[in-house]
Amino acid sequence: MHIKNQIHNSTNIINSTWDIIKDTMGSSHSYSPVTKINTDNESTTIPEEIAKAFNEFFIHIAKNLDNKHANINKAIELLTKTNRAEYMEMKPIPFTENELIHTIFTVKTKKSSGNDGISNMLLKHCVKAISKSFTYICNFSLTMEFFWIDASMH
Repeated sequence: MHIKNQIHNSTNIINSTWDIIKDTMGSSHSYSPVTKINTDNESTTIPEEIAKAFNEFFIHIAKNLDNKHANINKAIELLTKTNRAEYMEMKPIPFTENELIHTIFTVKTKKSSGNDGISNMLLKHCVKAISKSFTYICNFSLTMEFFWIDASMH
């Protein structure tokens, strides 16, 4: 009953919910930075090399898991037995200019920019002027199944 009242009397339900979860689980997170890492043949304490080792691990994790655990023949058999008529084709549903404007206004206002060089603050300030064009570009991108892939991610 106490938790229900806490949420009901809250001005921000999401924050209150997370506060309840933290209180229930205990919010004592100990932070211990990685100061040394062992790779295949060596050990390092240099922060740049530690970061590089983590990056290499996470870049290749899917491929490594696939090679160790995949049963390709079983996957192909499952796919060929599946009745494709059960599934409808997925088609993008265009969104409206108002939906785009609403979405832009709900993102956090940050001065820093992403890989495109445009900050959320700048986007919010000029959204009314660019909303028609931006909506068209986004919907066209969905229709053509063309999505920007950040080159720095590869």
